[in-house]
Amino acid sequence: EQAMKDYSGVLQAADIFDTGSGVDLPWPNTNDTSNKGAILGENQPVDEQDVTFSQTTFKSFLYYSKLIRCSYQLLQDSAFNLESFITNIAAERIGRKLNEDFTTGTGQITPLGVVNGATLGYTGLTQNSITYDALVNLEHSVDPAYRISAKTAWMFNDATLKVLRLMKDSTGRSLTGNQDGNRGQGITPALFGRPYFINRDMASIAAASKSVLFGDFSKYKVRRVRDYVMVRLNERYADRLQVGWFMYARFDGRLIDAGTHPLKYLQQAAASP
Repeated sequence: EQAMKDYSGVLQAADIFDTGSGVDLPWPNTNDTSNKGAILGENQPVDEQDVTFSQTTFKSFLYYSKLIRCSYQLLQDSAFNLESFITNIAAERIGRKLNEDFTTGTGQITPLGVVNGATLGYTGLTQNSITYDALVNLEHSVDPAYRISAKTAWMFNDATLKVLRLMKDSTGRSLTGNQDGNRGQGITPALFGRPYFINRDMASIAAASKSVLFGDFSKYKVRRVRDYVMVRLNERYADRLQVGWFMYARFDGRLIDAGTHPLKYLQQAAASP
């Protein structure tokens, strides 16, 4: 029996793309939203308005599972496929670290997490609670051009979900419709008609914390370089009659924001001085 603890969130919501190598990958961005067309008079020349570009550069950080060793005796005596079990353990270890960095990474020696890549959408009036009005203000801080995306969603941790499930409308109905228990039955739980993702690496509701994300998660891009690789060390520990394994994978994550902020966060009120 293996203990479980959820580490999902970002990879379920983000847009993942694969590359064959890990060299720096520039992603061009442009913001032309302030420019408009014009009416042209007869026999008049057209005006010029160039398009300017910036770029987001994707890296390829090398993640690994740490070394796992087991004895020849355990390999021979195990009643189940031990190597497959160790492979799953190693993949979960990397998955936990990836979700942490894809959530709160700084973008320097780690990927840039969704929280640090997002923009302030609304500052709540309370430190230790979330109001209905705060959620509505956060939702409408995101431009309608992003709100119509099929990947637009909410993200928060499980403790925050509990607070939201306990919130009631004027008829006594939960804002989330009490659907979370049906997630494993093919039903996508929703808040205000938008799906939500539980991410245990997001901050809980507390003074100045960034407790809720909302926006178009397709703009958070996860770069995967090829695939996970499992390495088996047969000779290194042979004198101890042991075999070693470790897994590695190369990833990066960045929010593509050309200037109109597709993903925003709710920040709790700051602590009183």
